[in-house]
Amino acid sequence: MGSSEGNSEGNLEGQSESLRRFLVKAMSGTVGLKILNVGLMYANSLLLVRLAGVGGYGEYSYIIAWVYILLIPAALGLEGVINRELAVYSVRRRWADAKGLLGFSNQVVLLSSVLLAISAVAGCWLLGLAEDSQALLAFAIGIASLPLVALSRLRVGALQAVKSVVASQLPEAIVRPGILFVCSGGLFALQALGLSVGLGWLALGELPVPVVMVIDWVATAIAFYVGSRLLRRKLSPDLHQSRPQYSRGLWLKAAMPMLLIGSMYVINGQTDSVMLGILKDNESVGVYKVANQGAGLISFVQVAFATALGPIFVAVFAAGDIVRLRKIVKQSCRATFALSAVMAVGLVLSSHWFLLMFGPEVLAGRTALFILMGGQLVNAFTGATAQLLIMTGNDRDTALGVSASAVVNVVLNAVLIPPYGINGAAIATAISMVLWNVILVGFTYKHFKVMSTAV
Repeated sequence: MGSSEGNSEGNLEGQSESLRRFLVKAMSGTVGLKILNVGLMYANSLLLVRLAGVGGYGEYSYIIAWVYILLIPAALGLEGVINRELAVYSVRRRWADAKGLLGFSNQVVLLSSVLLAISAVAGCWLLGLAEDSQALLAFAIGIASLPLVALSRLRVGALQAVKSVVASQLPEAIVRPGILFVCSGGLFALQALGLSVGLGWLALGELPVPVVMVIDWVATAIAFYVGSRLLRRKLSPDLHQSRPQYSRGLWLKAAMPMLLIGSMYVINGQTDSVMLGILKDNESVGVYKVANQGAGLISFVQVAFATALGPIFVAVFAAGDIVRLRKIVKQSCRATFALSAVMAVGLVLSSHWFLLMFGPEVLAGRTALFILMGGQLVNAFTGATAQLLIMTGNDRDTALGVSASAVVNVVLNAVLIPPYGINGAAIATAISMVLWNVILVGFTYKHFKVMSTAV
């Protein structure tokens, strides 16, 4: 009996050590990728503002916002189903089900994304929403990337399900912004060196938005190809050799809460930029976009923890070890908030110079930057609460909290943007962020009797 107990304790210690090694590896890799991604993202923003102007950058950001809004109905929530169910199929070695899920999801998402892209461009043209033919062309090129982005979202879920956390982020975090940086940096160098005489628009310092969208589409396509190759390498050979089995009804039913959650997250994340473009102008969108990206520097710590913790939450919850689950939740909340607070202090101290890099006109976004940072700090204070609820089968609670937040976000943006502009958009976004975190913390305590906060 003593030997049996010793073996049991040894197995538990071995599992804990395995989880710890996985978390350290996933976290360090994710943080490294996020740091490189942030550098590339801000370099690209700076280059595009210099090449296309604040208005051109605002139009580019507005189109990208629409791509990510349409991404949610295009993906139909199936990326969340893949993330959770493929992990289960892999553990249980149900390769036929796994292959069926991947094949079915890709077929459905490809069809839905192509139909949505065509409908969006046709609607924009028929309703006369574009200011001129160049704006319509830019919108069409941007929306043409929707199928690639939607299929890539499925691939991210699949790679994370098989515990390839770092590989899942590589194409979108490094490859896509890296290609964009090389292309836009090359154009900027030509302009700076006076070698752009043959390109009239570049010589005049006016990079048309359709050209920016072409560069973005090429970068997206290359990232999609790289991601596809990574997924094929990471999936088990047994899966490739299996004959697919399908549970279409079950998968679609499971996708509905995921679709709602994704929809509400996108509404929360893109409503401010879209409504600023509708109620104000492209310049306001450009300034706000820079401020929002600045505040987003704080969030990458929380995102890194959530991404790495997802598979761990599944494993610990499946083992029924609620005590260890509570401990992981508290420790991750404290670590997330501590690192985020340090980053926030640094950003406050350097905020003037950070915004000035993008041009003197962007300094108008300083107040919005501080407001958005407050919302992000609340988000960091509660850690990976949403990920915990989703990965433990409580996705309906997550959907409720995020939905309530999205409704408040839309209403507040409509009320606050007309009188207060970008500051109104920042207030609306920060309040909605605080609201969803308060609701999700309540649901976490209800299910696991743990306060998912840093205190």
